[in-house]
Amino acid sequence: MNSAVGTLTWISGPVAHAHVTGDLAILEQVWVGDQRLAGEIIALDHGLATIQIYEETTGCAPANRFHGSGQPPSVKAMGLLGNIFDGIQRPLLAMQKASGIYVQRGIQVDPLPAHLAFYPVQQVGDKVSGGTPGCRPRDAAN
Repeated sequence: MNSAVGTLTWISGPVAHAHVTGDLAILEQVWVGDQRLAGEIIALDHGLATIQIYEETTGCAPANRFHGSGQPPSVKAMGLLGNIFDGIQRPLLAMQKASGIYVQRGIQVDPLPAHLAFYPVQQVGDKVSGGTPGCRPRDAAN
């Protein structure tokens, strides 16, 4: 996680304004406060940022610091089928195992289990068509 890039100056519901003290980009994913609530920079204007926070903001207040990720919010495609995610690609079943039936604010869970790594079957320049296998699971790599 990057060092703190700013401090909240105002918060109302899921939207916060902040004074920016570090490098930050529009549409960058950020982590707000000590609980590391997930958010996104939706506006930047001369050292002031507007942040959309994607979790319950009770307890957030002016003077809370936030950290940049250096990346926009994104999802990983492998492993999406057969799983249920919240809006920021945290798998609900993994969150339940980590925190019980009530999701804790700021919980960090890997979006995909490690066993879902895939290895390419085809080589650069191979002719492929519909139905041609493109990858194999890690377990089949041996």
